Amino acid sequence: MKRNRASYVCLLSLVILVTLMASAPAYGQKREPAPDNYVDLGNPEDEQFHELRGWSTVNAALPDGLAVDRTSRYQSVRRSNSVKLFISQSAVPYNLTIRSEAGLCDDSFEVYVNGNGPVYVYKNKEAVRMKALHRIKLDASVIGGTTVEVTFRNIAEDSCGRAAINYVLLEPLDERGGPEQSSPGQAPIKLQRALEITQLFIDREQVDMTGYTLTEAKLTGDEGEKHWKLRWEKSLAKREDYLEFTVSMDGMVSYSLAR
Repeated sequence: MKRNRASYVCLLSLVILVTLMASAPAYGQKREPAPDNYVDLGNPEDEQFHELRGWSTVNAALPDGLAVDRTSRYQSVRRSNSVKLFISQSAVPYNLTIRSEAGLCDDSFEVYVNGNGPVYVYKNKEAVRMKALHRIKLDASVIGGTTVEVTFRNIAEDSCGRAAINYVLLEPLDERGGPEQSSPGQAPIKLQRALEITQLFIDREQVDMTGYTLTEAKLTGDEGEKHWKLRWEKSLAKREDYLEFTVSMDGMVSYSLAR
């Protein structure tokens, strides 16, 4: 009986040891971070995964209806402000998309990628109009590995040009020079990601969201074709306007306007 018990304890210890060895990285081996090519600045829950350095305070939330992404973070004036993004492909060109807030102050900045650059310069005072969306095509040589550091060097000539940033997105370019579409069969898109994708669509298509408020977000459809329905409404004197966006599980967006 004692021998059987000893054998059982020995076998159990061996199983535990093998399990621990399988789950732990080998000595000297670093775990690669999971792909995360989007950072929602001003949202601490997302910022914690992107190693922010040098930034100033979170900007107050924008008014309802002005944008889907209502959070942002201020740059430190005349300093470097950086984030890290994590991608799965490194030997391909990318598109870097930035949404910023520009006002009456000198919200000017330069952009560096992995220490290279500036790859982009925005001078608020010289701009024909205040620019909120910045798209930058990056050569594969600038990307390097799967961890990409994007640095904003604030070049304001005044003390209030803090150029708040809403989000930073890095997408691989396809053969036509446009962002690649998400591949079918990927994990279902959660609500937060559906909202982020919708914000990018609104920026690209320049959909006027003034006065609209998000009133409904629901996951609809059967198991094979689920999608998010996101509805913004604007109440007027004797009628209702609404915008309805549909986000599929492969990241495709469509919308309709009713008046």
